[in-house]
Amino acid sequence: MTRATKQQRREQQESQRARKVAAAMVPSVRTEFVLIRHGETDWNKERRLQGQEKPGPPLNKLGFQQTEMLSRVLLQRYDHFDAVFSSDLLRTVQTAQALAAPYQAQVHEHPGLRERHMGLLQGLTYAEAPVKQPMAWATLYSDGSSTRIPGGGESLDDLQERITAALLEIASWHPGKRVLVVSHGGALHAVHRAARGFEAKGKVMNCSISVLLVEPTQLTPKQQQLL
Repeated sequence: MTRATKQQRREQQESQRARKVAAAMVPSVRTEFVLIRHGETDWNKERRLQGQEKPGPPLNKLGFQQTEMLSRVLLQRYDHFDAVFSSDLLRTVQTAQALAAPYQAQVHEHPGLRERHMGLLQGLTYAEAPVKQPMAWATLYSDGSSTRIPGGGESLDDLQERITAALLEIASWHPGKRVLVVSHGGALHAVHRAARGFEAKGKVMNCSISVLLVEPTQLTPKQQQLL
């Protein structure tokens, strides 16, 4: 190996080390979201479609117990949250307030974090809905993601666009920070679909934990990516 070749290799290695050091010194702009589904309500227990009924049912006794248990888990895992956000529906606000209290954090309500609007199905049980609102019920279980539920309801695409926009907005307010978000089962399924590109299997349980990293790009809001 010639002297010139050795010199070039050393310069290349030094350049690589310099890039690594520079990259380590740049603070991450990724926002870490700790996503929580609210605690149980009587409507959950009755298998009643809650949707965006306002203010919606409160947590029941088990729901408060679930929230207390979750609070202990979060305190073991996380020493702080830079911000706490919640859907503005009662069940999520109650959950968020209980989880934020040990961190002495304020809960910020964001309507973009609400559950899917169920239209004519809101307030009906799974047994009542197909009998009282058969067309709306058929829409709920249709294959099309762009079909809206009659009575002012949202499509799956509507829900995904709304929840994605809400998280990207919150991420832009808190780049490089850790944010606790309390939302809903359907909304969190939509987050998974947006982030991973496919439907998650199974149910999002009450007071379950999901973690998501969001990195805004230089593209338009609709082109921004959830990682």
